[in-house]
Amino acid sequence: MRMMMMVGFLCKALSIQVRFSRSSSSTFPFLNQHLYPFSSLSSSSSEAHSFTVSHLINSYGFSHKQALLASKYTNFKTLEKPNLVFAFFDSHGFLESQISEIVISKPQILVSDPHKSLFPKLQFFYSKGASKPEVAKIVASCPTILTRSLKNQIIPYVNLLKQIFPSNEMAMRSIKCFPRALVDKPRYTESNINALQEIGVPKSNTAMLLTI
Repeated sequence: MRMMMMVGFLCKALSIQVRFSRSSSSTFPFLNQHLYPFSSLSSSSSEAHSFTVSHLINSYGFSHKQALLASKYTNFKTLEKPNLVFAFFDSHGFLESQISEIVISKPQILVSDPHKSLFPKLQFFYSKGASKPEVAKIVASCPTILTRSLKNQIIPYVNLLKQIFPSNEMAMRSIKCFPRALVDKPRYTESNINALQEIGVPKSNTAMLLTI
């Protein structure tokens, strides 16, 4: 008996829901104004997602799984921005394999403004005496560098190295040996250097350790 009452209640609830959905467009016309835009937005978003996944697979060698994951962080409906980023790296001497490594590691780079967010960092390394092939190798081996702040992360770290090394050339040699250090907080490196000096390790030997 209780089961029959429950079934009856569910059927009645469903019939009310069906009647509501059939009459909602006439009884509640404002629903159309709000539901349809969401529907078209969803379709548009889906198309962009599919386009992004396809481009990452065909142009940069992503696996399907990698492309699906990357599309959570970057999405585009045209190739305008991705092509601009590719052309930027190409003009700075990056090999196609290096560009692919960067994009696979940091796909969001494809929708960045290269002249605002990428060029200043490359220019900084050039100003320290690094050549284009050297900078390309540094960045490709640690693409996270491109997502770090030039002012708050990269410059403070290089300034720290200048306290140890007698020249920009030596400082850049250290960065080329261990570019990942650029993405660590400078205070960590500073505390390690201070610890070495506290136990009597000369600056010259500390410098040597940082270039091995």
